[in-house]
Amino acid sequence: MTYRRQANGALLGAMTVAAAVTGGGTAAWGYGAGSVRDLAEIAGHACARIWSALPPVLQILLIISLAAGGVPLILWIGAAFRQWQKTRRLLQTLDSSRDAIAPRHHALLEQLGLRSRIRIIRSFRPFAMTAGLLRPRIFISTALLELLEDDELEAVLLHEQDHLQHFDPLQVLMGKTLSTGFFFVPLIRTLARRHQAAVELAADEYALARQGGVVSLSAAVLKLLHAQEILPAASAFGGMTNLRLSHLLDEPVVLPAVPRRATLQSAAALALVAAPGTLAHGAVMLLTQASFLFRCAV
Repeated sequence: MTYRRQANGALLGAMTVAAAVTGGGTAAWGYGAGSVRDLAEIAGHACARIWSALPPVLQILLIISLAAGGVPLILWIGAAFRQWQKTRRLLQTLDSSRDAIAPRHHALLEQLGLRSRIRIIRSFRPFAMTAGLLRPRIFISTALLELLEDDELEAVLLHEQDHLQHFDPLQVLMGKTLSTGFFFVPLIRTLARRHQAAVELAADEYALARQGGVVSLSAAVLKLLHAQEILPAASAFGGMTNLRLSHLLDEPVVLPAVPRRATLQSAAALALVAAPGTLAHGAVMLLTQASFLFRCAV
């Protein structure tokens, strides 16, 4: 699956960049910390009065470097926790409005192996989504069931089944929260958007391959679009609509590109994270070689 590979690559790229920022700050701190400790010892023995102020200054640089790498990690963990709480509340709200599965849908759900993984939600708003992080489930509203023909419903379920099988809600949460935590690295935000788009196209690819044509899925997307114009409502199945329609119509599809500017800005951010520790280490090396600075005035 072409788009599934691209989705995995985009998410892996975002995680790699985030790890580089965190690791770069931590490595720079470790690189300079030993030198600062050595300098503090040398200065203390040579002339405490002259050098007493210098080690704290260098240590401040190292603290900045460590914070630049560590704070985004803390922000990411906080964002992930908040998203987990929102998901939990959403699932509780949806479960409180559960409805029974109509007998006419039993055969289709058994055929797709989704009988135990689907929840019918009483709602006048048409929607279908896959939600849940470690145990994702498919939620589909009674309004959408009334709107779709059997073959169109099958297309929607196949699309959501692909999200279910690949734990896409968890992956999308990872991309979004990385964008929040590492807000100063535009490359992560771009890769997260690229991942989200590729995930939707990959689910469409799966549905098309299983059904052997585009008619049912296209009809379902168009019906949902029309229903949303009448009753505006967020719908996971209706996400990335323009991109998906281009794909279904066999038109050229371009995923969100990675601008050169975003790459350069991200490289600059990584350099700034590592700079304080690197500068501290360089200052230590320079000062320890300038032995005349160690002479004390009485």
